[in-house]
Amino acid sequence: MGVKKVVYVSASPATLVRDIKEASKYGYHCDHITPIDLAPQKSEIKSVTLLQLK
Repeated sequence: MGVKKVVYVSASPATLVRDIKEASKYGYHCDHITPIDLAPQKSEIKSVTLLQLK
């Protein structure tokens, strides 16, 4: 579809890495990752990632 920017919200670092690898096959690169700690008392980290088409 030629989408130039994708904002990816993830609750799992493992699936984030998997999906960034897959997106890179289609010409996307990870431009920025922002970790977000919504529950400081837990060990969970969410993230917002910007993927851009090269």
